Amino acid sequence: MKDYSISDFETVQFLTAVQKFKAYKKFKSVIKKRDINLMDKNLYQHLNLHCGYIAHYDINGFRATYEDPHDFLRFCNYFIKHNSKNAMWGVMAEYRDINYAMSEIVEQHIDGIRQEVEGYQNKQELDLLHRLAEKHGFRIEEPVKAGKRMMLL
Repeated sequence: MKDYSISDFETVQFLTAVQKFKAYKKFKSVIKKRDINLMDKNLYQHLNLHCGYIAHYDINGFRATYEDPHDFLRFCNYFIKHNSKNAMWGVMAEYRDINYAMSEIVEQHIDGIRQEVEGYQNKQELDLLHRLAEKHGFRIEEPVKAGKRMMLL
């Protein structure tokens, strides 16, 4: 994957090359750290104004919407090229440079994000299983190393 610099972005009417570069760097950090709360106002405005995202009332509402791992994955999937044939971010010529750079970041990290979400979901389900078993007087034996077998005792 290419590491972009300011010179890779074009200044357009509503966004300078510097603003695009800063949004790209912030987006890269959000994806690499899997933390939508790292999003700043510049990135939020780009997503809202030039990528087709709704405002979610404000930046805090946007963050809250995509904070859960499943929702963060949904946020990321928007930038996967084959998922986004009709997405506005792919056809807005003035912002194609930054939006494609952002999609490259997501494509580089999407497999890891998907695995993390699957692990998170498995943990949530196992936690629920333990709580329900405890509620009903059962004990869950942890899986043995040789196999992934669970037993209710």
